[in-house]
Amino acid sequence: MLFYIALCLAATLAEDIEDKLPRWSQVYSMKMDLYVPARDYHGPLRFWYDGFHDKARLDNYRTTVQQYFEANLTDLWNSPLLTVRPFTNEDHMNMRYCYFISQKFRDSSILPNMRKDFYEYRGRERLHGQDAVHWQRIKDTVYDRKEFHIWVTLKQGVFTPLKWDYKWHDTRHGNLLDHHYVDIYDFDTSEIDPKIWDIGFGLDCKNKPKGLSPDNTLDYLQSFLNLEQPDHVANEFDSFKMKFNKMYQSEEENNKRLKIFQDNVRFINEHNKAGHSFKLKINHLADRTEEELAVMRGRRPPSGPSKALPFPYTAEEIERMSQNIPEHFDWRLYGAVTPVKDQGQCGSCWAFSAVGAVEGALFLRDGSEQVVRLSEQALVDCSNGFHNMGCNGGWQEKAYDWMKIHGLPNDDNYGGYIAQDSVCNINNVTKDVYVKAYYEIPEADEKALKVSKFS
Repeated sequence: MLFYIALCLAATLAEDIEDKLPRWSQVYSMKMDLYVPARDYHGPLRFWYDGFHDKARLDNYRTTVQQYFEANLTDLWNSPLLTVRPFTNEDHMNMRYCYFISQKFRDSSILPNMRKDFYEYRGRERLHGQDAVHWQRIKDTVYDRKEFHIWVTLKQGVFTPLKWDYKWHDTRHGNLLDHHYVDIYDFDTSEIDPKIWDIGFGLDCKNKPKGLSPDNTLDYLQSFLNLEQPDHVANEFDSFKMKFNKMYQSEEENNKRLKIFQDNVRFINEHNKAGHSFKLKINHLADRTEEELAVMRGRRPPSGPSKALPFPYTAEEIERMSQNIPEHFDWRLYGAVTPVKDQGQCGSCWAFSAVGAVEGALFLRDGSEQVVRLSEQALVDCSNGFHNMGCNGGWQEKAYDWMKIHGLPNDDNYGGYIAQDSVCNINNVTKDVYVKAYYEIPEADEKALKVSKFS
């Protein structure tokens, strides 16, 4: 009899949740694990939301960045997003700094509006050991298909999310273009402790310190979790924005980026029709001007005199040595070069350039069968004291100077590249290499460059 009553109760709960699109509480908190399989990324997060007071907070435990958003009810176009994050230079290790940017007000919940986004019932499933109802939203265009899935259960009459999953398919070629998912746990609709909104004693949130770049984790989550933007069909710019998680702060900014995008697409098409030996295609930078790209590349003029040693060979020696070097040689075939790396939306090209040179030198020194992949993230996080600025740019020479003192770990030991300024962990890992010295190759001297690759 008791077993029969339990079955009836379970059936009633299932019918209730199947009949109703989930409506989220106006106050909630939750823990999340964000996964991006293609990047082998896993990031633990925690989120608090108070819809009654238009507040939100997101903690990224991997980068130890905290973000606070609160609506400015007197000027919704200038609502502050505060970011508290670590900053390291030669004088201070992982100091906490706070800065703010003003942006247009938006609902800061990161759960999707199930009714507005037209989610449909998919079925009942077991997930994380619980009975759950699967809801799905499909967006088809002539080019692609986007799938949004969320699994929800009822706990004491409260709609509780368990997992959110996003997949983007290229239907013309059968490719999976993107995949993210979030496991959600400890979902709680209790009143939030007021201390959660306290950014910490003694933090000045007026000045953004030199060397910090904006963290966009909250925007990033909202861009693929909370889909309140209009439905886009075949418009190429809108597909571009969805693919690369682009969010602009105003309609004026959107129109400006659209015009830049159109100009860049025109340039790409004209280039590809001209019969060149290589093709261009749209990437995440297609809404940027050439001037903006120059800044994002992150290469900054060094301050102070160079510590590079002069090239160790005379012009006569370079001429003689170059005669014995083949015209064509591919170090990739010998395992001396890593697969292609992506610096992402972080001005860290200086770190990748420096690390690539050291990886090659280490390979030649040790006679290894495979290059050791070293950590660009360590330079981004830790070399601010040598006039580098993390994701806001830097200089290879300063990276080498830093490696003379602190060394450089491999990528696996340090924790992988995340395209954000983060906590400096250089004192907690084993260093694979120290730089003893570096040389300056004569400018515009192709033969000297060839010699440098074989000596």
